[in-house]
Amino acid sequence: MRRSEVLSILEEMRVENGGTLPPEMVLERATPVSHPLHECFEWDDSKASHEYRLWQARQLIRVSVSVVHPELSPTRTYVSLVGDRRNGTGYRSTVDCARDPVLREQMLDEALRYMQVFERKYGILSELATVFTEVKRVRRSRKREGVTA
Repeated sequence: MRRSEVLSILEEMRVENGGTLPPEMVLERATPVSHPLHECFEWDDSKASHEYRLWQARQLIRVSVSVVHPELSPTRTYVSLVGDRRNGTGYRSTVDCARDPVLREQMLDEALRYMQVFERKYGILSELATVFTEVKRVRRSRKREGVTA
């Protein structure tokens, strides 16, 4: 199913529901095999339960924080880099990644990609314009240095 079709169906539900789109509503509507969104869900309970437990494990890892330096805010203990997600190797120590030049570059590249997503989502907020300007400056600087981002 194309994104535009999914969006159209979700938007119809949102409007019908008075402006909000609860996930429970989407799931309930998609339950019948005849519904266009049915194929977007895993209906085999054994597979779905395993996937849900993997999601819970990821959440457990993601919420783990450490104090790296007493003057800094707590930071995530583990990071998942794109390459590790592709090959299924899991999470790495954030501190180890920050210390290793190659992994640090990968982490910075990923952070800049997330900032692009952040800007697409919140670019309409003028209060964040200086944040977006600074991210673009870092991106340009890395490009001039020949570092991909």
